[in-house]
Amino acid sequence: MSRFKTRKKYRLTFINENTFNAVWSVRLSRGKVWVLSALTVAAIAALILLLTLSTPLSSLLPGYLKPAQRAENINNVMKVDSLAEVLALNSVYLQNISSILDGTVEPDSLRQADAPVVDDTLVAASAAERAFVDKWNARERYNLSALAPAGGGMAFHAPVGQVAADTLTVRGGVSSLRVVPVRGSAVTAVASGTVTDVRFDDAQGYVVTMQHPDNVVSVVGGLSDVSVAAGVKLLSGQAMGRTDGRDLFLTIWLDGTSIDPRTIL
Repeated sequence: MSRFKTRKKYRLTFINENTFNAVWSVRLSRGKVWVLSALTVAAIAALILLLTLSTPLSSLLPGYLKPAQRAENINNVMKVDSLAEVLALNSVYLQNISSILDGTVEPDSLRQADAPVVDDTLVAASAAERAFVDKWNARERYNLSALAPAGGGMAFHAPVGQVAADTLTVRGGVSSLRVVPVRGSAVTAVASGTVTDVRFDDAQGYVVTMQHPDNVVSVVGGLSDVSVAAGVKLLSGQAMGRTDGRDLFLTIWLDGTSIDPRTIL
């Protein structure tokens, strides 16, 4: 039996057919030919894999989705998830109605979640307790933090940082908070909003009116000078003027009704 020889040398010569001169010659063994062939095949396979993964060429292969079709499939899946969630909510709602109609849940047993006080028939409420309840109800009624839009909050604060004293006055159904500031203090916006009016009053000095979200309007009077004009948007706490020490007057309006500024500050 003849032995397969891998070390035997072979010569490959390229000859110019016109002059019959050797142009290029190389000597290879059978082992080198197999190694070079394997490396060539591996390089071609790696190049094909690289082109498939890094270029849109994969969308042309059988079994791969085109980008537009893949995006449409993802969008359809998201719509199905949203519809399933709405269907589950509607199912619970209908189940609650069915329970009320067949008597499983008594309507009289339902109680508002925001009821502040549970009536106690054994002990009569004292005057101090009733006053506290009334104050609590008034504060919750005008709690503007609950009116904040989704993803944000309405933070209200006094128009000046340093306050010597404050007094509430009510005239003609309008609640005005008189603030005694420190001379030279900066007057800031009580909440984020847009300046709608700037005017000068002989008694109060400059008066700045701002429109805030959820139909809330603030009026600050008593400024010695202002640095804003109508149409300027201010963030909560951003300066809009200064005071020379005279009293500041703060009025808050909600849906056209004056409310006690102390309930939100």
